[in-house]
Amino acid sequence: MKTEGRIIVALMLLSVWLCACAYPTVQTTPTIALPEEAVIVFRDGTCEYTGPEVIPYGQHKYSWRVEESAKAQFGVITFSLAEEKTLQDFKDWETTGDLTPPGWVITLAIDDMKEAGGSYQFSRDLTANGSFKGDPIFMACYRTDKPGAINILGPFMFSKIP
Repeated sequence: MKTEGRIIVALMLLSVWLCACAYPTVQTTPTIALPEEAVIVFRDGTCEYTGPEVIPYGQHKYSWRVEESAKAQFGVITFSLAEEKTLQDFKDWETTGDLTPPGWVITLAIDDMKEAGGSYQFSRDLTANGSFKGDPIFMACYRTDKPGAINILGPFMFSKIP
């Protein structure tokens, strides 16, 4: 009986092991890539962007940090350009010192000026802006103690209309 009992236990363990091998294991990692978080960081006299270059249609979200000690204020303006204009046209206009944007600069969102040393969140549904057409967008970073944009980020494309 002792031998028969051992054989039965061995057969039961073998069947449990074989059954475990026959079923697929559950994956704990996501099967789709999650979108990167969009982040703008002001540091060393400029601003830098990390995050996706294609964003959900009309959804404009990012966080930003000001890692500067300057007593200036910082801000971001989101815009697109009229069809016949280029980013170089925008850069050329910036050198004129004119503070009123020409009609071919389509302002979509203004993220108010913020103090140095802070972290902020920004979120806008650009489809609520009547000027939004789904064209590529740019973001211009500003500081109040410098004339013109300190950096222009983009172009950022939108995914297809849902």
